[in-house]
Amino acid sequence: ISVLVVIKLVIKKLKENNINNFFLLDVEFPFIMKNYKKFGSHLSTRFSELEDFNTSLNLKNKVSKNAFDSCIGNVTTLNKQAAEIFLSYDVHAATDITGFGLAGHGLEMAQGSDASLYINLDAVPVMDEAYKMYELGISTGVNKHNRAKVMPSIHFNDSAKTEKREILFDPQTSGGLLVSLPKDQAKEAIEKLHNTGLTDAKIIGEAQEPDSKIQIFVS
Repeated sequence: ISVLVVIKLVIKKLKENNINNFFLLDVEFPFIMKNYKKFGSHLSTRFSELEDFNTSLNLKNKVSKNAFDSCIGNVTTLNKQAAEIFLSYDVHAATDITGFGLAGHGLEMAQGSDASLYINLDAVPVMDEAYKMYELGISTGVNKHNRAKVMPSIHFNDSAKTEKREILFDPQTSGGLLVSLPKDQAKEAIEKLHNTGLTDAKIIGEAQEPDSKIQIFVS
């Protein structure tokens, strides 16, 4: 089946559900930004074999304009500037947070570095109204796969609030960087990031000697 046929089927499905303001995510980024600037703020979501179409429909009118605009600003901020800042430091490991979520990519980093990560859940920067979506019972089709992958290697302390835990498995289309560097360099690096406008940068935990079974501890 050709790409053109698939696109036509997708557009037909959208119109059948009275969705007239949309753009296709799997096209070049400049096209997305051009249409965003032309038509204003509209919630964009996706559906696939993992993301049910009804889940997309359930998102309508659930997110405020302020939260959506903040989200757009976040996901359209490139990691280039942050990466250049970290070149001045002794980085031990780094990855961008995408489809596997913070827990999934954190697990890969821990396993690849022979270490255990200790994460402070309250310190993790979260987009506006993200927790609200989970409170409304809205999740993604990928959360359960990410959770299943990580659960054998993660431990939640009682202090880690149950209602916030799911955010660790939340997949990101355009996430930030998870970077490990010496403790005595971390504060200065965060200050430099903030001074360049990357104010969401946070110290969210630390790496320690590996545990025999658990690679991520969350408090």
